[in-house]
Amino acid sequence: MNSKIYLIAFLFILIHASCELKSKVYLYLERDLDILNNVKVVNFQLAKDFEIEKIGVVRDLKNSSKTMILKMDSKTTQKCVDKYIVNIELIYNYMGDTKHVVKEIKPILLSVNSNKYITTEIHTNGIHKVEKVVYHLNNSRTNIKIKNSELTVNNLYTNND
Repeated sequence: MNSKIYLIAFLFILIHASCELKSKVYLYLERDLDILNNVKVVNFQLAKDFEIEKIGVVRDLKNSSKTMILKMDSKTTQKCVDKYIVNIELIYNYMGDTKHVVKEIKPILLSVNSNKYITTEIHTNGIHKVEKVVYHLNNSRTNIKIKNSELTVNNLYTNND
């Protein structure tokens, strides 16, 4: 009897360990952000080969994290994004004070179901809405801002559940 229990427990552990759990972010990417309720459609070209179609934020309470997602144009390649550094400035109000958080990322392109995305974790101290998000591109070799490469998005909600 004990050997049967051990065998069943071993099989359960083996099956459980072999199942790969997908992150909450990846689940939204698989659905092309269609069920993410804070998505903003922007269709904005920051550079000739760098167009952002949609922006959204996924909050994962389990991991205490928020991930900003940029859905890119389908023609975007890693070679294109390697030319740039993306600067993201978050402006929000926290207990009566205006806060500025600047984040610089070297983008890595993710392909999910033939869609292209750039993701980055953001920290907003429990804020539910960012008043303004400013994106601009810098040349990855010189780190000099590229002219006319700025996008401002107002009122981006950071809760999605």
